[in-house]
Amino acid sequence: MRKETVINHDMGLFLKALRFAADKHRDQRRKDKEASPYINHPIQVADLLKQVGGVDDIITLIGALLHDTLEDTATTPDELRELFGEEILGVVQEVTDDKKLSKVQRKRLQIEHAPHKSTRARLIKLADKICNVRDVQHSPPHNWSFQRRLEYLTWTEKVVAGLRGVNPALEAMYDQIVASAYYDLAHEQALIPQFHEGDRVRHPKRPEWGIGKIVECTFDQRLRVFFVSVGIKRLKLENSSLLKLTPEAGAHPLLDHLRPIAIGEKVRYRGVSELTEILLSHFEEGFYADDYIAQHRFPELQAHHYLQGVLNHVVFTQLLQGEAYAEISIRALEVLSRTRLLKSEVYQHLAQALANPKNQALFAKSLYELLFGRDTEEHLFEQFAACLAQFNALNWQLATYFLFVSAPHSAMLCNPRVVSTAADWCLFELHYDKKPNWHTYQQLLAFSQYLKQELVDMQPRDMLDIYIFLALVTNHLSNAPAA
Repeated sequence: MRKETVINHDMGLFLKALRFAADKHRDQRRKDKEASPYINHPIQVADLLKQVGGVDDIITLIGALLHDTLEDTATTPDELRELFGEEILGVVQEVTDDKKLSKVQRKRLQIEHAPHKSTRARLIKLADKICNVRDVQHSPPHNWSFQRRLEYLTWTEKVVAGLRGVNPALEAMYDQIVASAYYDLAHEQALIPQFHEGDRVRHPKRPEWGIGKIVECTFDQRLRVFFVSVGIKRLKLENSSLLKLTPEAGAHPLLDHLRPIAIGEKVRYRGVSELTEILLSHFEEGFYADDYIAQHRFPELQAHHYLQGVLNHVVFTQLLQGEAYAEISIRALEVLSRTRLLKSEVYQHLAQALANPKNQALFAKSLYELLFGRDTEEHLFEQFAACLAQFNALNWQLATYFLFVSAPHSAMLCNPRVVSTAADWCLFELHYDKKPNWHTYQQLLAFSQYLKQELVDMQPRDMLDIYIFLALVTNHLSNAPAA
């Protein structure tokens, strides 16, 4: 009897929400040619959650019915709180955009906030995007151009990427519908567009390949396309119906830095997912495995903590003002000795150079500027490299090590064997030069940020995790000594 009472109460609350939503949306219409009643949309979202997603939670289903009331009607939070309670109000507020912000800001925030929403809000957002994509495919707003529909589909993919893991059935339906929508858009184009090298594209039948960049295009429209998820694919245009993307829709950090691929060149692409499997084969829990931390991360953190103790801003300033150049050099060498990331000859080379008092003064002043100077990062980097060059100690590891140890959250260590090999596997253009320079270092930072974003599910803490990741996979694949 108690169960039946609960069911009746839930059904009564659900019908109450349905009546409320129907009343609030009574004068509103969708933007399709048929001007469909707006209330159809929240009903479809709730129905999708129940029928496809198997969602029985009454709070979620009612939240679906009411999800547009705060955003698109004159409904107030107090109304929802009084009629449906604090819990339902909270869900509706979670899926409501701030209309005070611009459309561009609202769309960006939906992408950023998606992974951090509650399970109920993520379910509603996912079902909402499925319904909207289906509408864009079959009954789009009457004034939407082909390009606007294409950009909308691309945007929903970015939002849904942050919603994944909440309901496999709904996610599979989204994947099916968005692939179908891409395919229909491709066939809607009256003329097959002419493609050129460098164009960003999508394959409507292969959404899992991700965004692509044409790297070779012959006169008869036979293409070689690099796709971010699978590497190089050879395609006949007439069989693929590729979609050409706008610069905004086709933006991707790897494609933006893709190294040149020569005509007919055979390339071996190792994507981040493949490299990740190598890390996980050694450490099942990835960056948070106890043996990973003990064997790799913790020892290298000691150098960071030591530097923060003996050459922090206050201490370094006092030493420099006292012209204690020899002491600064000793402490810097001690920082170097506390890592396993550098070859022993790198340490020895600098130690020999710093035996000269003139070099000690030059080194101390340049290192201080590198770590604490107020000039541009480019100028400080080039200035420190020039300092090392003056006493023949310039190499990539020394040029980047102190920055890396001082700020492992943002700087990166350049061991040429490690980073050049990894960048080559990923086809990421480093513009590598044996002589340390700011342009190459900038590219290395871009590569590192790209990897950190691709590895976001593994939650790397900083660039130290990224460097160790690169060193481990390089060692594994090349059978070379560990960095």
